[in-house]
Amino acid sequence: MKKFDKLDTELFTKQGARSRTATTRTRRVLSAAFLLAALISAPTVGKSYSLDLSGMTGGKYNDSWGFDVMYNNMSNDDIIAIKLPEIIDEYYCPYSTSLTSITFPKSLTDFIPTSYPEAPALSSISFHPENPVYTTDTEGKSVLTKDGKTIVFVVPSVKTFTIPAGVEHIAECAFIHCGTQLTAITIPNGVKSIGLAAFQGCSSLTSVTLPQSVTSIEVRAFGGCSQLTEVVIPEGVTIIANEAFRGCSRLASVTLPQNVTSIGDGAFYNCKQLATITYGGTVAKWKAVTRGFVWYGNKNNSATLVPATQVQCSDCPAGLDDK
Repeated sequence: MKKFDKLDTELFTKQGARSRTATTRTRRVLSAAFLLAALISAPTVGKSYSLDLSGMTGGKYNDSWGFDVMYNNMSNDDIIAIKLPEIIDEYYCPYSTSLTSITFPKSLTDFIPTSYPEAPALSSISFHPENPVYTTDTEGKSVLTKDGKTIVFVVPSVKTFTIPAGVEHIAECAFIHCGTQLTAITIPNGVKSIGLAAFQGCSSLTSVTLPQSVTSIEVRAFGGCSQLTEVVIPEGVTIIANEAFRGCSRLASVTLPQNVTSIGDGAFYNCKQLATITYGGTVAKWKAVTRGFVWYGNKNNSATLVPATQVQCSDCPAGLDDK
C-alpha cells in the first residue's frame, strides 16, 4: 500500500510546514528569567500555579526549551492557567495535564491547532478583544476567526459541542485533539466546508448530521471516527476527498448524493462493517462517477474490503454489482 504510505506522509504537509518553520527559528516569546520570576510569585493553591506573563516586555526563548520549567519541584503539571504577554505572535502549548486556561494577547496572529495535543484538560481560551485575527465563542470553548466564519480550534476537553451560528468553514484539524472526549457534535445549516482532518481521531463520536449547506469534505475529515455507524452525505457535495472516512471501523451505512462526481483514494478504506452503500442517482450516473484508487478497500487484501458487494441506485434498488 505504498500510495497510502505516501498519503500518510503528506497528510499534514500544510500544518507540518507551519510547525517546522516556527520551531526552526527563535521567536519573540518568553525569557527564562521572567518565567521563573512569574512562577516564584504566582498565587498558589497546593501545587497549582497561575502564570500572569502579561507584563513582560522583552526577551526571547528557544522552542526546544519552551515552558519545560522545573524549579523547586514545580513542573508544567503544576500550571493551571497562563496569561501570555503582548510580545508573542505564536505559541506552542506546553505538556501539561493540569492546564485548563490560556489567555492570548492581541499580538498573537498565528494560531496553530496541532500545537495543543499535550493539554487534555484545556477547557477555556480567551483572546484580547483587540486581537485583529481571532476571537472565541461566548463560552471560550473554541477559537474563531474575527469575522466568525471559520472555527479554527476546539478545546480538547469538550464532550458535546455545537458549532456557533455564522460559521461557514470548519478549519483543518479543528477537533483533532478532542480524541476520546467528544461524543456529540451539532453542525448547523450554513457550514459549507469541513477541512482536512477536522475530526480525525474523534473515536468516541457516535453520530454526525451533515447539513445540506455542506459542499466540501476534505482529506480525512472524519478519519478514524471509529464509533460512527451511519453517514448521509448532503446533495451539495460533489467531491469526497481522499480517505475522508478512512478507518471508520463501525460505519455500516453510507448514503451518497446523486451530484457526487468523484470519490477519492481510500475514501472508505478500512470501513470493515460498511454493508450498505446507497447512491441517489441512476445506474448510468453512477458509472460516470470517478472512483479513486481502491476507494472502498484493497482488492489484494480482503481484510480491508468493504463488506458491501453492491451499490443501491435510484433505478436499481436491488443493488448494482459494481462498487
